Amino acid sequence: MKEETRQLLKELAERYETHNFIVDDPVMFPSRYHKQVDIEIVGFIASWLAYGNRKAIIKTCETLFKEMLEYAPSPYHFIMDKSYVKFSHNHPVNKCLYRFYKYKDFYDLCESLRMIYKKHPTMETAMFDKLANRRKIGVYPIQSLIDLFPERVKGVPHDTKSACKRLCMFMRWMARKNSPVDLGIWRHFDPKYLLMPLDTHVARIGRQLGLITLKRNNMDTVLELTYNCRQVFPKDPCKCDFALFGYGVNNK
Repeated sequence: MKEETRQLLKELAERYETHNFIVDDPVMFPSRYHKQVDIEIVGFIASWLAYGNRKAIIKTCETLFKEMLEYAPSPYHFIMDKSYVKFSHNHPVNKCLYRFYKYKDFYDLCESLRMIYKKHPTMETAMFDKLANRRKIGVYPIQSLIDLFPERVKGVPHDTKSACKRLCMFMRWMARKNSPVDLGIWRHFDPKYLLMPLDTHVARIGRQLGLITLKRNNMDTVLELTYNCRQVFPKDPCKCDFALFGYGVNNK
């Protein structure tokens, strides 16, 4: 990697990883909570919905989370008390929630989250029980997160062949510490093992800067990009996400 590219990435990361980033990003929703279980639940649902235009994502999340709190005192209670059953009386299973999601897909996700929290105090502990027998590099952390959810849950990948962008983003929110944006509540996971969330902006700028040579946006590309980002930020490769995404959004 050219030194000028390395310096550019450092400068862009400092420019865009600020508290102002939260204002226009779905990370705003888990940021509103203090209890780990609420942060995990809201963060996972927000990342699950993170398809397409950020304004549309934020509008959908804002409405959904507001309505959830009309049925329960917290997101955790909404899940554990099965408040989504009463919620479904006003939101039939076949009604569209967002893009290709129907409310049935949301209820399937809620039921899966309930099963996780029935067995484990947090999603972090659930994931690391899965991770205990795996190596902590490559796709294994993401696979351990996938393993928590049954295949019937629409929108959660069944394997690590795809880029798994939303899962990578969720894990970035949970694991990156000392960030003005990310929450860093997962204390047992080293951010150096995170994988880069690969969206269209990150992929485009990554290729322009020579960080990506592969043509398809899949897990192989994520691993290539993450490897190159570690050359700039060895202990925190996802800091590059702010550099590439921030520059990409502001220079279309």
